[in-house]
Amino acid sequence: MAKKYLSKAKYWGPGGLSLTPTDRVIFREDIDWFLPKRIFDVHTHVNLGVTGAVPKVSLGLLKQFQKLIFPKRSCNNLFFAMPPRNGQTSDQVNQYISQQVRKFPEKSDARLFFVDPGMPAEFVREQVLQTQAVGLKVYMTGATAKNKAEAPIRSFLPEKHIKVMNELGLMIMLHLSKSKAISDPGNIRDLEVLSKRYPNSKWVLAHCARCFRPGLFEKVVDRLNALPNVYVETSAVCDPLVFMEVFKNYDLSRLMFGSDNLVAAGFRGRYIECGLFWLSIGQPGFQWGQGMFAGQPTFVIYEQLRAMSRAAGLVSLSEEDIHKIFWDNAVALIKSIRQTRK
Repeated sequence: MAKKYLSKAKYWGPGGLSLTPTDRVIFREDIDWFLPKRIFDVHTHVNLGVTGAVPKVSLGLLKQFQKLIFPKRSCNNLFFAMPPRNGQTSDQVNQYISQQVRKFPEKSDARLFFVDPGMPAEFVREQVLQTQAVGLKVYMTGATAKNKAEAPIRSFLPEKHIKVMNELGLMIMLHLSKSKAISDPGNIRDLEVLSKRYPNSKWVLAHCARCFRPGLFEKVVDRLNALPNVYVETSAVCDPLVFMEVFKNYDLSRLMFGSDNLVAAGFRGRYIECGLFWLSIGQPGFQWGQGMFAGQPTFVIYEQLRAMSRAAGLVSLSEEDIHKIFWDNAVALIKSIRQTRK
């Protein structure tokens, strides 16, 4: 990998974007048996970056990293922009995605269009058709609510945009707000109402419906199973207990692998439960190499994959279900969206 990327070690952590002996041991012992030969990752980012904070990630770098961490596997992606930061605009981050698609075209990949709640519905329609996006990515940072961390869904995903997705049969990648994530009474109620009101839209709940800690997903899993146009993806969750809840109770025909690569899962660290919240360790400012942290950390994506593999072993997940999660379900969903648009 090019030295200019390895020089970003301050962000990525000890070892940068190269395999260390620790990485190789973890892959060999915990991941290799579990990871299928074909992977479709439904949650990856191509982003402009922020000077002094977040590195730029091109589609080429993303694919280069995947070849490194998924040896002897093929990987396709659903990719989209990171939320605009530090004066960036949605137009800029979407234009960068378009530029990267032209530079690294691959028919089996797909993209989403990043949308702000203030965008006119007709503009959103024109853009998803023009860019051939398979749906929208929304994020709480654009919420109209004063407290964005507790913003209701409609605060950053207005119905005018959902109507467009419903009419075109496209998907919405939804990163839920609120501390209780999908188990928040307002979130699950709104999801039920909106997904039923717009049955031709497809909803993908990022980060196991944003359940980074155990106990949240199982509270509403029966209600999620009753929503046929709602899907769940796995990105950045590192707790095997969460995956046990998902694997044992959720409709596995609607579960898809996502990673949050590269910026949110390529650094060395982990997302952990702490009290009644969750946090990340390992991002810039975290001091490795002292006391209990003297050992060599691995990538967040490896922490996620070994959490998944451990949970799969404990619940005796079948090889067929593993292949569905990593390939079949995502490919079928995107294929159905593209056929609808023809």
